[in-house]
Amino acid sequence: MIGERLAPGKPVTVFTTQSVSLYSIVVWATLAFFAGLLQIRLRGLDTRLSLRFIVVLTSMTALNWPLTTIIACLSALFESAMWTKPRPRWTTTLLYGAVSSVATSVAYAAYHGPYNAAGVSAPLLMVLAAIVYFAVSSAALAMFTVRSWRQSFFWTFPHYVAGGSAAALLTIADRHNGWQITLLVVPMLYWMVHAYKLYLLRIEQERHGGEEFSALHFRVIESLAVAIEGRDPERRKHRRSVWSDALEIGRQMGMAESDLLALRTAALLRNVGKLAVPEHILSKPGPLTKAEFEKMKIHPVAGAQIVEQAGFSYPVAPIVRSSHEKWDGTGYPAGLRGEQIPLGARILAAVDCLDALVSTRGYRGAYSLEEAIRYMQTEATKSFDPKVVEILANYYRELERRGEDAGCPVPSDAVISPMLSPIAAARQEVQQLFALAQDLGNSLSLEETFSVLSQHVKQLCPHDTLAVYIRREDRLEVEFATGLDCEQIGSDVVSWGEGICGRAAATATALLNEDPVDYPDCPARSLRSALAIPLEGFSGVAGVLCLYARAKSAFTEDHLRILSAAATKVAVAVENALKYRQVERSAVTDMLTELPNARSLFLHLDSELARAQRTHQTIAVLVCDLDGFKQINDRYGHLEGNRVLRAVARALRLQCREYDTVARLGGDEFVLVLPGQEHDSVSAKVEQLINAVAEAGYETIRAACLGISVGVAYYPADGEDAEALLAVADQRMYRQKQRSEAASAGGDSGVLV
Repeated sequence: MIGERLAPGKPVTVFTTQSVSLYSIVVWATLAFFAGLLQIRLRGLDTRLSLRFIVVLTSMTALNWPLTTIIACLSALFESAMWTKPRPRWTTTLLYGAVSSVATSVAYAAYHGPYNAAGVSAPLLMVLAAIVYFAVSSAALAMFTVRSWRQSFFWTFPHYVAGGSAAALLTIADRHNGWQITLLVVPMLYWMVHAYKLYLLRIEQERHGGEEFSALHFRVIESLAVAIEGRDPERRKHRRSVWSDALEIGRQMGMAESDLLALRTAALLRNVGKLAVPEHILSKPGPLTKAEFEKMKIHPVAGAQIVEQAGFSYPVAPIVRSSHEKWDGTGYPAGLRGEQIPLGARILAAVDCLDALVSTRGYRGAYSLEEAIRYMQTEATKSFDPKVVEILANYYRELERRGEDAGCPVPSDAVISPMLSPIAAARQEVQQLFALAQDLGNSLSLEETFSVLSQHVKQLCPHDTLAVYIRREDRLEVEFATGLDCEQIGSDVVSWGEGICGRAAATATALLNEDPVDYPDCPARSLRSALAIPLEGFSGVAGVLCLYARAKSAFTEDHLRILSAAATKVAVAVENALKYRQVERSAVTDMLTELPNARSLFLHLDSELARAQRTHQTIAVLVCDLDGFKQINDRYGHLEGNRVLRAVARALRLQCREYDTVARLGGDEFVLVLPGQEHDSVSAKVEQLINAVAEAGYETIRAACLGISVGVAYYPADGEDAEALLAVADQRMYRQKQRSEAASAGGDSGVLV
């Protein structure tokens, strides 16, 4: 042995005066310092294992207590200064030195103490010293560093026992073969430590690979959950992560690790069953009907069936299936009550409800966290487990703080994660197209159809101006325009096959990002790009939907695709609206003269009479009958007679004010309603009408054979309702007609009224 070996089996004092050479002290100190560099760190432990203590234990057989303690203290100080990262404070280094000194002293006393005198063998004494060294050092470090002894030091006990055994073997080898054999063991120890580190590294790599695979597995689950959440616009507004809060509550309730994994996975996949629920029910903004709610109730069972196919090693499906059960048994699908409901499902139900309450919904605003907790406390023992609600009430602010510290996103309506954006965009596109089709189908009014179209197209495709061109024979006319320069666009008439819209209509092909400046006939010069979509209905191209923008190349292929998908529905809606307007106009319009017909006349006259009654205003009602019209039909035919009627209608309309009414009562009879006219002004108006009719007849058939008889009635002098006024005016018209015919038979060439 290096230096004089202390003989075992004899009583000695710790302050033995046996001489030890300086060479021996230096060698032992060097070995202790070198052994301190040979360290192993085990995964999950907050301590490092070194071989220094083996040298310290072995030195107790050759050195006295002061020297052994000094070497142990100095090597501990060196080890702490070299291996502790970041650099420890000097108080920490001194603590490790002091603890090593105390542990070495107690171990020295155990090795050379009463058991030594009792004849216990040296190897057993060395193992005993190692155990004592472990007990003292670990207890002291746990106490002074405020660590958990069981977590940080308990698992190092086998290392110290093995080290004590190694020190005992070295002592036996030294006793029988001399200290040279002991020195040869040092490189062997180094290579053993190195090999052990390589083994631990391999284990760590395999563990890391397993953890990466597990993390990948979980990320796949999380991605699937995000994709499912993307179908629900309300879920994107949620403020916090349900699974993180559920895990926290689960830990507070003492759930096992496997149950926590099941809870985390179930929290992510709790809505997977909504894939079995129709889209229109999921996206309905208001409360569900009873039938819709019954359909919605299938999603926990469907979700559990989907999850079961994944084959998780922990119980996820029962949590998903029971996540909508209630504490009092009124939930679904099985009506479980109380502790019949799995604990994970009870936690998930409460946390999910809290998350929904503090999130904005389409039909209500978000609750504050305090309001949400108060609501849940009122539902304890009804909907939720009282213990779970109690933990939520006690820890919700801590959960909120942890979520903020961990950087949990708090998304607004306008902020969606990059992963969720394509899903949300696709779903939004489907919803908008569905809403457009639904709203277009609910309207037959052309104006309302265009208004609905404008609102929805603005969401589908941003633009500055929208115009709808309607085909009329060989041209396109703007029927509706809104936005920038819409007044100029609204006056645009496009020949078939010319311009942007004319080309799109003639070829039945959409045109993307055409520049209106390249077409001289385009009236709006501030617009630099256009997207023209032909509206092809059942009878061919009925018109063109054209969007304009001030920026060049403002429209994308996606805009073209979306509007092309909606074009057929828009075309059918426009065709139906045009037909409806035509039918509606025919009900109140004379199709030959395009004047209001008898039905429209009575409606309008009743309205004017009601207004005149309120304003105490007079109304002149003129009943006119053409003179000589029968002879025109007999001589020139009915087609020429129709031309004469149209010419007379235009002439009568030109002689009236904008707010006067000219209607065709039937045959060759016309009625004029002139609000606010007195007798003198009406007489002058009658003269104008006679001249205008005579001129219209002459220009049409080039013969002076057309006249007009006029009878006038006044409100309120001649009657207070439409029938009375028309009857009086009709009688006066016939009397005038008889006088005119009598005068004509007497040779008068003029037309009398």
